[in-house]
Amino acid sequence: MRAVQLRLIVFLLGWFFVVTSSVRGARFLFDNTKAETAGNADWVISEVNGVISRFPSPPASGITASTPETYWVGALSSWGVALVQRGHSVESLPVGTALTFGVSTNPQDLANYDVFVVCEPNILFTTAEKTAIVSWVQAGGALFMVSDHNGSDRNNDGADSPKIWNDLFTTNGVQADPFGLAVNLDSISVTTSDVDATPGNPLTRGPEGTVSQMKYSAGATITIHPAVNPSVRGVIWSTAAPVDNKVMCAYGSFGSGRFVIVGDSSPCDDGTGAPGNTLFFGWTEVNGDHARLFLNASAWLAAASAIPVVTVSATQPSAAEFGPVSGTYTITRASGSLAAALPVNFTTMSSTGASYGVEFTLSSGATGATIPAGFASVNVTLTPVDNPNPTPGSKTATLSLAGGSGYAVGAASSAQVFIAPEPLDAWTVAHFGADAANVGISGPTADPDADGIPNLLEYAFALDPVAPSPVSALPEPSSATGAAAIIFQVSKTAPDLQIDVETSADLQGWQSGAQYSVTAGGVLVRGGAGAANTTQVSAVDNGATIQVTESAGAPARFLRVRVTIIP
Repeated sequence: MRAVQLRLIVFLLGWFFVVTSSVRGARFLFDNTKAETAGNADWVISEVNGVISRFPSPPASGITASTPETYWVGALSSWGVALVQRGHSVESLPVGTALTFGVSTNPQDLANYDVFVVCEPNILFTTAEKTAIVSWVQAGGALFMVSDHNGSDRNNDGADSPKIWNDLFTTNGVQADPFGLAVNLDSISVTTSDVDATPGNPLTRGPEGTVSQMKYSAGATITIHPAVNPSVRGVIWSTAAPVDNKVMCAYGSFGSGRFVIVGDSSPCDDGTGAPGNTLFFGWTEVNGDHARLFLNASAWLAAASAIPVVTVSATQPSAAEFGPVSGTYTITRASGSLAAALPVNFTTMSSTGASYGVEFTLSSGATGATIPAGFASVNVTLTPVDNPNPTPGSKTATLSLAGGSGYAVGAASSAQVFIAPEPLDAWTVAHFGADAANVGISGPTADPDADGIPNLLEYAFALDPVAPSPVSALPEPSSATGAAAIIFQVSKTAPDLQIDVETSADLQGWQSGAQYSVTAGGVLVRGGAGAANTTQVSAVDNGATIQVTESAGAPARFLRVRVTIIP
């Protein structure tokens, strides 16, 4: 979100506004790894004695509104100086520097920039480099491509700029024809007024002014493929009528990123460079329209890197201590580039006032999460912690976004996940109210109604812990089937319990028979048969009563019921 300050200055004869912006400029990277200075070419913003370094020399900090382009030496110095004067930063990618995307150890990785300018490359991109460039654009980067005419092989390696760009478009490891472009293998010299005059066109009616003409001095035309990429648009044509195969300048988007292409390097040539190079004054030709075109295009590409607005939502708003069942927050960035990872700060709070780590943990940690490069969002998983102090009802865990570097917080700045308590905790609060936190009264082994049945068994067998229950409410023996049997009532709203029926021949050694637990929906979940040589028992659900009976013909056994809280 752009932060704009308005300052009102009043004079006796009138008034006007002065507008300043606190938004950082875009980060432009100019390539010099593909023989951009071979032969007569000099497609760099700054070189000193033939050496092109990462940072221009003299430093960009010395540029003011009145600094001439001769402050730097290079055929693109006018472009570079103009970008700095408009608040952007510029760097070169020197020969020998890796061209990567997503490699954190590379300080000049594309993820660290907003706009990548490649003017008339003369060495083919490697497979890895092509994948990096197209993936970076797809993730939100902005690519400015400049070609030249067919046969402009400056270093005589068999590849000129039309071939190099077409190779990127056709085989890049990401998607065939991602931008919907092909550079024609031709060479034309023409001055045209066939320019898209649509109001609001970002390249011909942009912030630098109106573009009415363009001059090619031996350049290649471009064919656009709107059927492949519906966003691609031609804006200047070599013919009297706009046609898709005679384009001189085009723009469009791919994924979250943007691109611009011009088929001739002469329009951005400012006529100055290293001694011995034959250069042209294309930057100021056709009444300055070339400079306006390139700076309008630069502004449109830079806008893709506008500061993102970050919001949060609860995409899985229900969690539970029992299980546990996790909840999910999703933090999303909008209106900005996806090319770089974005750390986002936040705070957390529970409705009970408990701190992080007491009632819940988050997959990202307590203070923030990072949206990865290439992604618009990141999920933060909330995992409940079993709090030994029961609280009434669901707890609310609120995640609130906080300010940070490189983003603005949107209207949806907080989200809530509701944490259902352990079923035993809910039962405890329901029956003991204010005494729920007093384990001497409400604890699993306590017996506040003095009926000889501890609270855990009251819970398991659906009894009232504050009113004495008869002994008959507990599991009792039965011979109704002609075999040893045990009958008891079990709560079907206690999924956090496991009930085991154990058998013994001597009341000394006990072994598990059939095991079962009852889910919240009242479904019996059966376990295995127990150890070898143990008597198999069966469990039968008769409504509110569970009857557990040894198999027919079994020897005499003792039966008992074990109740365990599932951790």
